[in-house]
Amino acid sequence: MAFSANGRFLASGGADRTVRISELGGAAPAEVRTLTCDAPLSAVAFHPVDRAIAVATESGTVTAFEVETGFEQYRVSHPAPVRDLAFTADGELLVTSCEDGVLRVVGGRP
Repeated sequence: MAFSANGRFLASGGADRTVRISELGGAAPAEVRTLTCDAPLSAVAFHPVDRAIAVATESGTVTAFEVETGFEQYRVSHPAPVRDLAFTADGELLVTSCEDGVLRVVGGRP
């Protein structure tokens, strides 16, 4: 699970390969977007500035999507499952932690 920086959105996902993005603020969260990935999810992180979310999977893929449209911005492949990911505070970099023991740093924007 992850909250967007402004607290407007909540993302959740897991073994069903689906990311559900809900808008908060009303009496109950309202689902605004569902994204389907190629494998079970291992981590999600919202971009701190842009309206984007990065999704890591057990297949070693990290994909960044626009939150409101579901458009795929970019995809990064890893040799093993990705266990965690995080954007820097300014959103310029995305760091991933892979089961092969290597941290990778990529650009955080398309």
